[in-house]
Amino acid sequence: MRRLCDELLRKRDPAGYYVIVAKPEALSLVESFAAQVEQSPSALLVKVKSRSVARKLCLILLERNLLVSL
Repeated sequence: MRRLCDELLRKRDPAGYYVIVAKPEALSLVESFAAQVEQSPSALLVKVKSRSVARKLCLILLERNLLVSL
């Protein structure tokens, strides 16, 4: 599981954020991490500056099957 999260967090977006794509059901969990969230009907785009916070969030989302596979 950690390797998958490390692969997802390999690169940042141009603004320097790590971007995680999650299912809409993860909104309350994501908001508890004080991350920036962009919503669409089918997915959440979660933006986090800190790699360690992004990794923790990714692992939790993966355990709960809330990551969107691209």
